[in-house]
Amino acid sequence: MKVTFIGKGGSGKTTLACLFVHYLLKKNKKILAVDADLNDHFGYYLGFREKPPAFGEAFFELADYIFGSYKPATFPKIGTIPPRRGYHNFQIDDSDWVIKKYTLKKGYLYYLNVGTYKEENVGNVCFHGKLNSLELYLNYLLEKETEFVVIDAMAGTDYLATSLYYSSDIYFFVIEPTLSSLEVFFQYLSKIEGEIDRFKIAIYPIANKIVDDRQLDFLKPRLRAYADNLIVFPFDRNYRRLEQTYDLSLYSQLIKNNLFSLEEVFSRASIKRRSPEEFYKGLRELFVRECLKWVNETYKQDFRFLIDPDFRSFALEN
Repeated sequence: MKVTFIGKGGSGKTTLACLFVHYLLKKNKKILAVDADLNDHFGYYLGFREKPPAFGEAFFELADYIFGSYKPATFPKIGTIPPRRGYHNFQIDDSDWVIKKYTLKKGYLYYLNVGTYKEENVGNVCFHGKLNSLELYLNYLLEKETEFVVIDAMAGTDYLATSLYYSSDIYFFVIEPTLSSLEVFFQYLSKIEGEIDRFKIAIYPIANKIVDDRQLDFLKPRLRAYADNLIVFPFDRNYRRLEQTYDLSLYSQLIKNNLFSLEEVFSRASIKRRSPEEFYKGLRELFVRECLKWVNETYKQDFRFLIDPDFRSFALEN
């Protein structure tokens, strides 16, 4: 399952994403943890003191591998190019070249980092261009039922600047009991409102840093129907200690204090909502939409010839 934590900056999305990763590790799950936030602090909370090579620079390297001899001379830098027979895919496995080159590993945990701005990027490169590499990779990544991809997304609604929202099975939107945090949540929903049911994308709100019932009384009526699926994480001083020290031993107590909520997250994240056939059918639809909207005009070529109408899904090797 591909699980994304998203929310307003400062809402605690990175901390909760890391808490969920450590919870999964206690359940002996294999995890690919992806830092897709410009601030890229995810790895520190996971216990990594170094960063792997920046994955945001890998788009054409990925494309060369995926498409091989099928790759046309002119190739659009978008992540929604749908699979066809003869293309290659990726798996969360030590033998996979992306895992070997672009991740750091500890036990069952793999850490991949999109990267942040380099000095030469400032003023002339958009961070969303780096996310194209992640989008392409996720759309060709085959994870097993016992494996999880946990993504710490860019704060706010910037994540919607690409079609990357489609690549995850489920979103946990972290909300503080404030009007500004709620505003970002509904801004996000308004941008993909028509896509949620169409593409079977699940979005669940998480109320974070909750001190008392009055804060829940503030949130619930404003969340309307989404309040029925609200998951609550109470305020915990151990989070601040974690931010100050990166002391991983604190996770044991945090998991104990939040076990019920973490089990709710795990239960919802474990539900498969799209079959592989449905996923690739939707990906073709998004690709055609982008071709007609801007890609064909930009590159002066109609790329819909890349679609293989007979492709259904990849076979996942056990």
